[in-house]
Amino acid sequence: MKCVYVYNKIDVVGIDDVDRLSRQPNSVVISCNLKLNLDRLLARMWDEMGLVRVYTKPQGQQPDFGDPVVLSA
Repeated sequence: MKCVYVYNKIDVVGIDDVDRLSRQPNSVVISCNLKLNLDRLLARMWDEMGLVRVYTKPQGQQPDFGDPVVLSA
């Protein structure tokens, strides 16, 4: 089973610890308090789950980027 280890509160530990944790396999370091690396966590989750966004459009019109269809591999 695939997993991603998420380490929170990187804002209260030293940079050496953050560096060590971020280099471990399947790991993402974040800070919910300071909103650090949340975009990287979201991208990693999408990659690990094999999800893609598909934007549909009627022929001859511009695509609607507000409402994608989400598909898995």
